[in-house]
Amino acid sequence: MGGYGDALPNIEQVLHEAAQEKERGARAAAVAVRHEQLADVGPAAMRGHHRRMATLFRRNQQRHLAASCLHTAYAEKLLTWLDQRIPRTARPPFITAIAGALGATGVGITLLDVHNAEALRSASTPAARAALDLEYTLHEGPGQDAAAHRKNVTARGVEIPTRWPHYGPAVAALGIRAVEAAPLHDQTRYFGALTAFDAPSDPPVAVDDLADAIAQSVLPNTENSLGMPLLRETDVQAVINQAAGMLAAQRRCPVSDALALIRAHAFAADEPTEQVAAHIVDRTLRLD
Repeated sequence: MGGYGDALPNIEQVLHEAAQEKERGARAAAVAVRHEQLADVGPAAMRGHHRRMATLFRRNQQRHLAASCLHTAYAEKLLTWLDQRIPRTARPPFITAIAGALGATGVGITLLDVHNAEALRSASTPAARAALDLEYTLHEGPGQDAAAHRKNVTARGVEIPTRWPHYGPAVAALGIRAVEAAPLHDQTRYFGALTAFDAPSDPPVAVDDLADAIAQSVLPNTENSLGMPLLRETDVQAVINQAAGMLAAQRRCPVSDALALIRAHAFAADEPTEQVAAHIVDRTLRLD
């Protein structure tokens, strides 16, 4: 798929991609079955190999099925939008389909650069956006832990403030009672996290399966996948980086120090980091 651009979405294309992903999942399952059979009756010296291959193809199956669910969820949101947009309203962002596939009230995606600094950010709701901003400002939270420790992170209720003494009470004030994050990675490196807010304990699609689908099927191939609309929505960090560059030039300090100053001001003023950054960029705020 060549991205949906700004034209009227071709829902048939979205559903076609969903069907293709489902077919890929079926093919992966068939290969897994063959390896599972050989792991039981094949030569003893090869049984370990077949078990490993079966696990690999089962994982691929789950990733393709998660991608199929994601495409289907996006098609459903587009159909609802096309049926109800009188008067015309903004097209639903692609990331809202990720929340829909998980049954979550909101989701956030953070992508990291090669230095593990936040490079891009996308959120499906204002509350999810505020929760991501809290992680960025306070340096703690589920997405940061998932990316740093390369494993799933889940917390509900009182577990949240117990695990993150600063982030926990702040995110609870947003009305969020459950968080779950999974790392985003490819075959070479870990580069971010998918965080779900108030997803059910048994979601329709597992968060880590959906994270794999996003990392492997959505983000890399922006010319022929859903990556373009997703990445087009991740524009918050660009403003923050611009503000940090301006502040670093003004104060003749490293960009990392400028970012720290922006975060500290945002936290002290109880304002979103991107709002402080926007004021710096439009020169209505100067941090001396």
